[in-house]
Amino acid sequence: MDSSFFFITESCNREKNSIILLGLILGIQFLAGAPDIFFITLLGLILFSLSKDVKRGPYVFALAGLIWIGITLFQSLPFLEMCSFSTRVNIGTEYSDATVKSLIPGELFVLFIPIKLPSFLFAQWTVKSYYLGIISFCFIMVGIFYSKRKLTMFWTCMFLCSILLSLGKYLPFYQLLYEYIPIFSWIRYPIKFFSLTIFSGAILAGFGANKLIYENKGLNFIWIFTLIYFISWLLAWICKDFILSILPNFNLEWYFINIRSMFLSLIFLSFTFLLLILRKLEYIRIGIFYISIISIIIVETF
Repeated sequence: MDSSFFFITESCNREKNSIILLGLILGIQFLAGAPDIFFITLLGLILFSLSKDVKRGPYVFALAGLIWIGITLFQSLPFLEMCSFSTRVNIGTEYSDATVKSLIPGELFVLFIPIKLPSFLFAQWTVKSYYLGIISFCFIMVGIFYSKRKLTMFWTCMFLCSILLSLGKYLPFYQLLYEYIPIFSWIRYPIKFFSLTIFSGAILAGFGANKLIYENKGLNFIWIFTLIYFISWLLAWICKDFILSILPNFNLEWYFINIRSMFLSLIFLSFTFLLLILRKLEYIRIGIFYISIISIIIVETF
């Protein structure tokens, strides 16, 4: 996915060879054998190309599309023939089937807080873990609120909209999309829109990291969030008996597993804040800072 967005950016910047490479990448993605994921990616690329250049975007996409179709005719023609006999395309999937494996709103806490939810709360098992990381969450928030780049608004909208679409049947207007936009009646498992959430979140985290490292913006958000997170963890530890009394389906072992996970993420978050302060005061070199912050993010995510 990242390579296709890169080449469409280069193509909109009038790099002619990038159009050819974009067509090749689209062809490879189509041949991967997951048409629903491909069409979701295609939707994101179309919107991105329009945000980059309203006039040149459609032209770039048309040329890349011709290359993509041309190199995949041996597969795209049989695929179109199959679609002509498909009840999913001609009639459409039942709404109940099209919204199977929707993301439950309660699962959204797992995006940024390392909570292990009981199995009875899950609506889908396609995505086994969608924890982005507490550090990534901070970077994403700094990117959204502090980055003034032109594309920040686009990626923020992509991030939020893909989360909403992942909710499927739990989203009030999803049925309208299902009834009036064909692709939503063809695709099952709304959780697949989450692939755009991961990608756009990574872009926003990059914007936020850039602001934190090179402009020292967003440090106030980091320390305030760390303080709030610590107070929340402390209250969860102190009030464990009360919380378990109002959650009869949750046991003490499950509760301690989550308390431990939150404590570990709090340590990683504190180390990250300390590294940012040391970098601001120029006590550590940029190379050491990069290695340290990347290592913390990798370990924290695992």
